[in-house]
Amino acid sequence: MSSDDELLDIQVREWELGPNNTVFDNLKAAPSDEILHIQWMLYITLLAIAAVFMASVFCAILLDKKCRRNSFNTYLLYLTAPDLAFTASCIITCSLNVSTGAFYSDASCTYQSFYCVFAIASSSWLNAILAWQLHKMLYCSNRAIRYHPPTRFRVSVQSLSVYAWSGFVASWAAWGADWWPIRNGLYSGVLCLPMPYDQTSVIFFYSVFAPCVFVIPLLYISYITFDTLRHRLLPPLKQRKTLMIFFRLVLIYFVFWLPAILITFVGSNWLSSWWGFTGGAWAHLQGAASAAVCLVKPDVWDACRRLISFKGDTPDTTAPENTGKLGSLDNFRSDSFLGIHEGDDDDEEEEEARTEQFSSAVSAREVNNATVDSVTKAFELVEEGNS
Repeated sequence: MSSDDELLDIQVREWELGPNNTVFDNLKAAPSDEILHIQWMLYITLLAIAAVFMASVFCAILLDKKCRRNSFNTYLLYLTAPDLAFTASCIITCSLNVSTGAFYSDASCTYQSFYCVFAIASSSWLNAILAWQLHKMLYCSNRAIRYHPPTRFRVSVQSLSVYAWSGFVASWAAWGADWWPIRNGLYSGVLCLPMPYDQTSVIFFYSVFAPCVFVIPLLYISYITFDTLRHRLLPPLKQRKTLMIFFRLVLIYFVFWLPAILITFVGSNWLSSWWGFTGGAWAHLQGAASAAVCLVKPDVWDACRRLISFKGDTPDTTAPENTGKLGSLDNFRSDSFLGIHEGDDDDEEEEEARTEQFSSAVSAREVNNATVDSVTKAFELVEEGNS
């Protein structure tokens, strides 16, 4: 790091702040080098633990055939991937900073700003899409309308579109044009993120940049939650277990990302650097918390157990055997939230075959019941004749 680099130079320390300093000075004011070193080391330790945990859950879902077939689990994969990249990249950045005793380089600053904004935007918009799918499912169930879950291909298109948008917005601070009112800045000497630097940039930051990253999806998720409660779309308590797993993932967005964003971008105007550190650490815990919630889902938990015990892939039992016997019609129903198909990405022919098999079973049961009724009536007639 060159000492003449204006972006990375620590121009003011916390103890040097006075009444004549601006709000922008408060954002940049750094603690002592010793505290910076401690904070980076704490980040590395915390992130290493979170990364191992998230990677285990991610690999378990990815390597298990049964989990992969479920389109809602595909959402989980796309939600976890940015968190993993976010955590791993931050470990690298903090390690470089510790090795030099200061923020490593201008390129490192630009890289950190990019992956942080990318992770926040991806998580925000993907949670909004997941909330929309859950609301659609609940609405269909409440109105007795057939719900068609998204295929894995559609989930991938949606998620990759979110990634593309998030990458575009994350690149704004790196454009570097004089007329462009957003630049990277070093928050408290610890984190490199987009930072307002004058009144014009403040207006742009909160009226354009923040809505594109998290405010719009935040408002949409709030509306979806309100509408679900207002119209009482939630199923009975006994049928909520799996469904609530996904609602908890959306809730985690509020519990982790929202406070972290407010502390880092707003609270840094007057709070100490330790508050900024806490906001960053709290944001990183979001990925681990989401992974922990995923483990409550039975198929994900089983996949993780198999991964840890090296038992291999889960047998694919989605298509029941045709034994020639008339069994329970429940055998033809897939696992679901509300008795609704959860989204295995079956081909149309397979779905038609399943429907035909189900119809045959119903017809067989009706014939069987009709035969029993006929025999019963015959016995009644015989008894009447004898009497």
